Amino acid sequence: MAQSTQQSGMTVRKSFGIFLGLMTAECLAVLTFYLTLPGDPKNAVIWGFSYFRLGLSLLSLILAVLCGIFLGIVLGKRRLSERMRGRLEGWAERETVFGFIFYHLFWLVSGVYLYLRWFHFEWIATDMQVRVRPFLILWILFNLQVIVVWILLAREARPRQKLTAFKKFLFVAGKSRQMFWALLAFSATLYLLSMIGQMFRFFTPYEQMLQFAIHEFHMDDEHNLPTFFSVALMLTSGLLMAVIGIYAIVHRKGYSGYWLLMTPIFFFMAYDDYKEIHEQLGVLIREHFTLTGFLNFAWYIPVVPVLFILFLFYLRFLWHLPQETRNRFLAGAVIFVMGAVGLEAVGSKIINEGASFFVFVMLANVEETVELVGLSLFVAALLDYLAKYCPPGPQVPETKSLPDS
Repeated sequence: MAQSTQQSGMTVRKSFGIFLGLMTAECLAVLTFYLTLPGDPKNAVIWGFSYFRLGLSLLSLILAVLCGIFLGIVLGKRRLSERMRGRLEGWAERETVFGFIFYHLFWLVSGVYLYLRWFHFEWIATDMQVRVRPFLILWILFNLQVIVVWILLAREARPRQKLTAFKKFLFVAGKSRQMFWALLAFSATLYLLSMIGQMFRFFTPYEQMLQFAIHEFHMDDEHNLPTFFSVALMLTSGLLMAVIGIYAIVHRKGYSGYWLLMTPIFFFMAYDDYKEIHEQLGVLIREHFTLTGFLNFAWYIPVVPVLFILFLFYLRFLWHLPQETRNRFLAGAVIFVMGAVGLEAVGSKIINEGASFFVFVMLANVEETVELVGLSLFVAALLDYLAKYCPPGPQVPETKSLPDS
């Protein structure tokens, strides 16, 4: 047992040592790139650096120093080093590790998306593209490398199993709690970045220079990272319900139609979120009716009755579900509707009564975040249901044993 613990500790030390060593070198390489760029006399504020270049250089330096400090701690032999390695080893052995993997996976995909978007954004000058490119690459490498480290440690701490594709899918579905917390943390990070962007937008003269970042992280803007994240959650929900519906047909479990009907509904919600159909509906309603206060945005006036009818239609289905799943479905739906309709109506009243646009934007960011929380809970509930109630292989009906004669 002691030998196994020592081996695990050595694995943690080696894996994180290599990771932090690479990150330190990569941060120093990015810092060197910024230091060797030609000066910009037009925007120079100190030593030929513009504020933008100075900020990226300082950030690269801070990251390099932090990585170097953690590298020294992980490789050290003091009590602090032992405690740090013990904590990392404990995370790798527990289910916590999957939360880290999911969270960094979301940011890896987002980093690639931002890198590709950066070169097609109409407001960005070419020299700014050159300055930001290395930092985006550094962010992608960071998330990729930390995912590899956590996966290696998770595999080291668990027995090897040969699983079919569906069993691997169910294995991931079984980490629904970790998935939920990763989705929640990602949503919270997006909200924090959106708030920082809005502070720069409203209270600094750098809105134009930072327009790409402000747009891409703004929770209430369209066709940006939060929008695509929301669309992905809706599409994922639709696909998971399709999987459950098909499983129910194959194994004759009943209620398959209810599952399958929700797939096109969620696909339409994703399409609506991307194309803003509900906002166009609101404009159309306002052209024919004079609405004020909570009803000013108008689109939810015909939508709420439809949601109520859908709820009544699904009552029998909800009652059939296991209590835990039913409660999570209802909680996710209530949270989502509270954001999409409730806070939207409050924002409608605020903007209609002449409140400052800043207050409205702050509320809109909260509204979009609440919607993401509801969707995250719904996705986690679907994964949990798949893991617990959709076992692989043929289902053998239970038979009652005959009494002894």
